[in-house]
Amino acid sequence: MVACGNGTAGAFAPQTLEAIGVDVVPLDVELDFTFPRYNPNPEDLKMLHAIRDEVLKSGAAVGLGFDGDGDRCGVVDNEGEEIFADKVGVMLARDISRSTRTRPSSST
Repeated sequence: MVACGNGTAGAFAPQTLEAIGVDVVPLDVELDFTFPRYNPNPEDLKMLHAIRDEVLKSGAAVGLGFDGDGDRCGVVDNEGEEIFADKVGVMLARDISRSTRTRPSSST
């Protein structure tokens, strides 16, 4: 599920996710500079609650909410729980640090 708050991300986020094989349930992806439903801010509770409601209604595995220009992303899990951006950042950093650790070199 992808929500764009009628911001610029609506012009590319759904198509990008579909291109990598994601089944997209769109929410507020039509471009509208008046932002008729809520501020496109993935930390705004009104937007997060709209994402939560759509995730629960559609049975989506995850909800991604993008800010107006698409450079920040909020997450709602399949049970409707918001995962705030700072926590997502820590989770990504932890995962990346595990995958990029260097192995000790062997002595010859």
